Amino acid sequence: MTKFKISFHCGAVSSFAVEEHESKLEAQEIWRKKIIASQTIDDLMIIGDVLLNPKQLTFVVVEELIERVEEPAAGATIEC
Repeated sequence: MTKFKISFHCGAVSSFAVEEHESKLEAQEIWRKKIIASQTIDDLMIIGDVLLNPKQLTFVVVEELIERVEEPAAGATIEC
C-alpha cells in the first residue's frame, strides 16, 4: 500500500486527506465515486475538519506521498 494525499479545492477553501491505496488510479476512482454519491444525495462531504459542498468542488488532486528518510552525513559511521 502507498500513502496518497488527496487535496480538495472548493473556492477559497481547501482540505486534504492522507490515505493508503494500492495505486493512484484506485485512489482517484474511490474519490470519484464518493464525490458523485455526495452530489446525488445532496449532502456535504466531511474532509478532516472541513465540510465541503461537492457541487462546488473546483478540483481534486491525488499525489503520492514520499516519506522523508533521515540519511547519515557523508563519511559517517553507522553501527548495527
